[in-house]
This record gives sequence, C-alpha cells and structure tokens, in this order.
Amino acid sequence: MANPFIQYPPSMESMPYKIFKYCIVSIILFIPRVVFSMLTMLLIVLLFKIATIGIPSDSSLPLSPQRKIFLLPLGILVRIMLFFWGFLWIKVRGHKITNPNIAPIIVSNHTSYLDAIVLSGAYIPSAISAKENLKLPLVSSLLIATRSILIDRTDPDSRKNAKRDIKNRATLAFENQQYPQLLIFPEGTCTNGSVLIGFKPGAFAPGLPVQPVCLKYPYQYQSLSWTKDKGNTSLPGKLVRMILQFVNYCEIEYLPPYNPSEEEKKNPQLYANNVRKIMGEAMNVPITDHSYEDVRLYLTAARAGIEGATNDLVFSDLNKLFNVNIDEAQQILTRFAQMKTTKHGYLNLEEFGALFNLPPDPLVESIFNMFDAKNSGEINFKELLIGLSSLNFKENLSQQDDFIEFCFKLFDRDGSGTIGKEEFFEIMRKLFPEMDESQIQSMFYEAITGPSPKPTEEEPTEISFHNFVEFAKKNPIYIKVAQGIVKNRKPGQFEQFLDLKKKGLDNKPV
Repeated sequence: MANPFIQYPPSMESMPYKIFKYCIVSIILFIPRVVFSMLTMLLIVLLFKIATIGIPSDSSLPLSPQRKIFLLPLGILVRIMLFFWGFLWIKVRGHKITNPNIAPIIVSNHTSYLDAIVLSGAYIPSAISAKENLKLPLVSSLLIATRSILIDRTDPDSRKNAKRDIKNRATLAFENQQYPQLLIFPEGTCTNGSVLIGFKPGAFAPGLPVQPVCLKYPYQYQSLSWTKDKGNTSLPGKLVRMILQFVNYCEIEYLPPYNPSEEEKKNPQLYANNVRKIMGEAMNVPITDHSYEDVRLYLTAARAGIEGATNDLVFSDLNKLFNVNIDEAQQILTRFAQMKTTKHGYLNLEEFGALFNLPPDPLVESIFNMFDAKNSGEINFKELLIGLSSLNFKENLSQQDDFIEFCFKLFDRDGSGTIGKEEFFEIMRKLFPEMDESQIQSMFYEAITGPSPKPTEEEPTEISFHNFVEFAKKNPIYIKVAQGIVKNRKPGQFEQFLDLKKKGLDNKPV
C-alpha cells in the first residue's frame, strides 16, 4: 500500500506549457490575486476584532446576537478570498447543517492547509488550537469569537483536559444553540487524500450527533495536500504555487448527520470507525489503520534519508499484536538508520549483528533467519521491528523477568547490587569472545544511559538493577542470545536458579 503521508509526483507538465502558464499568471493574475486576497483577509480579521471588542480571552460565554451580526459576511468573504486563490468553482453536494441542536460536531478528513479555511467559511465553527496562538494578532480574535478550545501544550494533563473540553463544548452547543458547532479533524494529521487513516475517538466521545464532511482537491499538476513531496514543502511555497495555477478545484460533500446508537455512545472508537466507513464509501477511497504514530516514524526515516523504510508499515497493527511502544519503535528505527549500509532500507546478517554489537555466530544467524520472513538474506525495518517485538511477546513475561534477574546476578560477581565496568567486561568477554572492546563498551554505556545518552560531567561507572532491566527489555534480542548461550554452556543452571528462588534460598548463579 502507498504511504498516505507522501505526496507522489503528479502528472508531468510539459516545460513549454509550464513556462507559458507561469508567465501569464505572474504578469496578469499573481499580483491582483495576492493583493485582493490580502485585503479580504484583513477585512475578515477586522470583523472578528470588532465582534470581540471588550471580551476577555478566557471568556466562555457565546457571542451575543448583536456581536454575531459582524460575522454574517464571513462566508461570503472566505469564498471571495478562495476565488482570488484560483478556486473559480467549488462543487458542493449534500446539505450543510448549521444547527448545533442537530449536529453539534463537524468531522472532516484532513488533506490540506486549506481545510480549516474552507470549512470556517461554511460553518464559522469552534476549533481546537494551541493556547499560545492567542498571541498572534491575526488569529487571536478569531479564536475568541468562535469560542475555540485552547490547549496548553506545557500542561502535562493537556490531553485529558482537551477531551473534557471537547465534551463540555459539544454538549453546550447541543443544548444551547447560541454556541457554535465544533470542527474536528479526527485523523489528527494531514494525508495525501488517497485513503482515510484511523480516526481518533475524541470527537466521538461526547456521544452526540456529528455531520461528516468530505473534502477533495482534484488536481492534475499541483497538489494542495500538506504532505511531504520532492518540491517545496513549506507553506509559503505551496501557497505561491497554488496562486500560480490558472485554476484550482475543491469539492465539498456534506453527508447526512450521523446519530450514534447506544452501543456507539458507549464505545467512541466503534462510533469513529463507523463514521469513517461511511465517509470512505462517499469519497470512494480505502480506509487504513495508519495513525499519527506512523507520521512520527516516517519523519524519523525521512530525516535519516531512508524514507521508504516505513512505507509498508502500519504501526497500530503492530501495537495490537505485540503492544509495541512508539518511543521504542523510534529508537529502533534510529539505530537502523545509523547503519551506513541501510540507505537501501535493508540489513544483511553481518549488518544485523553489527546493529546490536553481536558477532554473526550461529545463534545470531538463527535469530536473523527467524526475522527474515521472505528468506531473502536481508531484512527491512518492518521485519526487524516485528521480529524484536515477537521476541518479547512470545516469552512468558514472568519467566522473562526471572531470566533478566538471573543475568543481572550473573554479571554482579561481587553481589554489590550493581554491575561495575570490570564485571561487565569480564562476563561479556566469556559470552562473546569475538566481540571487540569498543562494542562491549558501547553496550555498557547504553545499559547505563540509554541509546541516546545526554552528556554528563562524570563518566558513569556502574549499571543499576533498574537500568539493567530497562536495557534488557528494550533489547529483547540480547535476552534471546543469552538464553541460547546459557542453555548450551550452562544447561540446567537457570532452572536451578528458579528452584532456589522459589525456596527463598541464596540463588546467585556461579
């Protein structure tokens, strides 16, 4: 499946046509379009300013009917601004519901930087925005007038507070029509419009009716999606290229309000999935379980120059199967990308061993072959992540904890409760005679500080039991390798350790 977070190349323009178009638009249309759209935007801001004169930014009351009069021209002004941006025609299907008592929440797919502007002209809704945006002169009055939900990103409870505020604001709009409807993009991020990715349940948690809205921006040469492409991905660059088109296209389809069943009210994710299904059918696009976590992985891969590494990965699927943590997945991807030979997105056996500072011995080779589902002699990031996750998943968790404790006591030769550098090096040399000093030292420091240590004034010299457990659980391949070594070289010793532990006796391995 194609990556929904990449904008794939559109149809190629012939160079003569491209030069002709840019010359004509630049000379005749570009300056008038920019000037008149800026004047329209300033008029919109002015109306919002007038409508909110004397209202404190933290007020939760709706605008009075007298103040709302100043917002009546907003729909027309937004349409005029879009006209100057090249949207000569906008195809509209369905019936827009502006009564909050019928649909207090509007949910839409999210593909473009224009989505909020298009729908603001249609509904004048409340939105969800960062609290610091109140400091922006052109935005603050809009947020105050629409009673938008402001998120304090410095507050560790911001997610919980946002869910509470969404429910409260939607309920107020539903019960008191003086409050505006609430606009939410449940995908949580922009896609290229080729699919509908997973919907987050926040918009559906209140259990109130929603009106689904489907947005499309058909194009031949210039995509309006806000996703990564090979050209200029900055917002100003995209706006300039948009204005340089002869014409741009937009389609809006208002679907009938969706009233949740009792089961959907109790299960917001089920409600979200069912709404996504009808939107996907209306847009004639497939639905996938991609999420914002996939964006994080893709951006990590893109910064490392291996964009294709996450193309066939759907993080939520792995999370359901193996309970994969997104932070750990990013750490594995970062390590994967650090291998100079992974620019093509694959690791062979030798590179796989080097990734974990392990010699390519028969035991490591057996683990590699287990990861290599296609028997190709190489593994990609998805196979690596699935393999490492399955190692943790397959083990009996209580026995895994016991084995990690066994290993810690094996390293802690003097019984001090910590593992010193000399103790660590002594055991590692015995376990992995082919491993060089620099590899052992790298593992030692990672066990103390993690894979991306912060510089400290003093060099760490000991591994605590807590850090050892964290290191082992984040690197299940070491557990697997250690189990194989103990089974071959010290048969029965782990079982003896467990037996003594059950009896409450000194169970330090020899």
